[in-house]
Amino acid sequence: MRIVTRAEWKARQAYSSAYRSLSLVRGVCYHHTAGPQPSLTQTGGRIVRDVQAYHMDSLGYSDIAYNALVGPRGRVYAGRPIECHGAHSNGTWQGLSANTHLLSICFIGNFQDGDRLTERAKRAALGLEYLWARKLGRPLTFVGHRETKATACPGDDVMRWIAGRR
Repeated sequence: MRIVTRAEWKARQAYSSAYRSLSLVRGVCYHHTAGPQPSLTQTGGRIVRDVQAYHMDSLGYSDIAYNALVGPRGRVYAGRPIECHGAHSNGTWQGLSANTHLLSICFIGNFQDGDRLTERAKRAALGLEYLWARKLGRPLTFVGHRETKATACPGDDVMRWIAGRR
């Protein structure tokens, strides 16, 4: 699986990085950007830069919140390194901090209001789960963002995909 590096999508430098022990990571939390999917003539890199700018400039995060973002054609964009403490959910999962114990994958699109998760995006996300599980040496569970806090994220279509995998 080819992952578009931060340099390739022209990521900004993170302000700081708080590291976590990867031994604490237990799973993956799925999100969506809640914005439009890129058209056939757009590149996802621009959308990923916009997400990073929103996180850093409007929300005050040190970097993009997600470990990876996935476009509808299955293109994967590297986000926050998995060794860094997450910023994708201020909620909890099984009584634990979601940002500490869950990695994050964000699908580009709005899966609550009409966009549909493509097979290519699903395969890319499963490939990331597999790579991360191999790196960590254990299987990972998976949840939707709404399972960690009250939110519509990652949208009903992503939640149906998650439910179908359980």
